[in-house]
Amino acid sequence: MGELGGILGQDEKGDGMLRVEFADSSLGLADDLTDAGLFIRTPNPLELGEQFLLKLHMPDSGGPIEVACKVIWTNKYGKESRDLHRGMGVKFLNPQPEIQRRIEDSIRSRQLQNVGDIGAGRQDLDQKTGREKFPGTV
Repeated sequence: MGELGGILGQDEKGDGMLRVEFADSSLGLADDLTDAGLFIRTPNPLELGEQFLLKLHMPDSGGPIEVACKVIWTNKYGKESRDLHRGMGVKFLNPQPEIQRRIEDSIRSRQLQNVGDIGAGRQDLDQKTGREKFPGTV
């Protein structure tokens, strides 16, 4: 993670975070990915209401995607803490259907991975859906 290491706290590994690029090659890490937007950790958040093109490096093998975004929340001037990181919340602006599909696929994949991590070794969970195979028997 080299140049992005300063974005993370000292005891954070950055697992599950996506690398992003925006505004004249600024770099950041994204988490809280939803189908509508995401949070970007960056030491230099953009201004509230600013629109920009985001390059999002997806975990699939399809390469990065570019999507227009708008800053809807920022911690540019507020105090930073362990639970409140410097960065900005952005909303996707009318992503193309293929881009929207890749975002949704990534979210589903991450949810299934998290369920797998939580339920590892539990024989009563369906490994594809994370749901109980036999509800009410555990």
